[in-house]
Amino acid sequence: MFLLVLSILGILVTSTKFMTSDTLDPALLANMPYLLLGLFSLMGLLGLKMSLSAKATAKQVKLQIAQSIKDNKNFEDKLKTIKNLEDELEGLRELKGQAVDLQADLDKLSAEKSFIEDKLNEATQQAKKLLNSLEEAQANKESSDVITLLSSLQKQGRFIDFVMGDISQYPDEQVGAAARVVHRGCLDTIKQFLSIKPVHDEAEGSTVQVNKAVSESDYSFTGNVDSEIPKAGRLIHKGWKTTKLELPKRRTIMNKNNMIISPAEVEV
Repeated sequence: MFLLVLSILGILVTSTKFMTSDTLDPALLANMPYLLLGLFSLMGLLGLKMSLSAKATAKQVKLQIAQSIKDNKNFEDKLKTIKNLEDELEGLRELKGQAVDLQADLDKLSAEKSFIEDKLNEATQQAKKLLNSLEEAQANKESSDVITLLSSLQKQGRFIDFVMGDISQYPDEQVGAAARVVHRGCLDTIKQFLSIKPVHDEAEGSTVQVNKAVSESDYSFTGNVDSEIPKAGRLIHKGWKTTKLELPKRRTIMNKNNMIISPAEVEV
């Protein structure tokens, strides 16, 4: 490149000298074709250099364009990545919102669970109290039934007066007469509320056959008894059973402070 510039400068100096000289140097005229050939060669070299420079520049530009396209492609990929990240971030925000809603629902359910547990505990306590009341009422009812029966026996047969009184001071005739009255009144009471029949209908003292299919509670065995129910034996007592139990209803509520069989009678 440096030599090319020097050649061009030399030709320009020679040309200037030739143009400004009044007389033409014969030697210069003789060398004029060679000078022109050199000039054209230099111009060709200059054009070739410019062409090569243009190709190099074009190649560089092409490389720059390719790099720019590549950079644009990378930029587009980065934009897509950023867009995907933004979408994922938006999805995470939605999930966060849903998590907040779920947490609120869980807190609400937890509060409802605590409320239900409190109500359940309260209902359990009430059920226990009610069960205790029912058990107490059942116990009172059973006691009331006994007292009601005794009250009826006292009212119609003077049963309590007879068994609680001291009969040793009375003669047998008077006790026997009183026993008839008690017997009649008590029998009427029993027939009114109960239907009593013998467990075994045969006469006492007779030999009876025992059915193994019967309940063990129907018979009470004494004497030489093994593990099995005996097939036969002597009937000592025919036993009693009832097929009806209809006690009268008590008019007042029975409690431990009101276990009255028969009220005291006062004449005024």
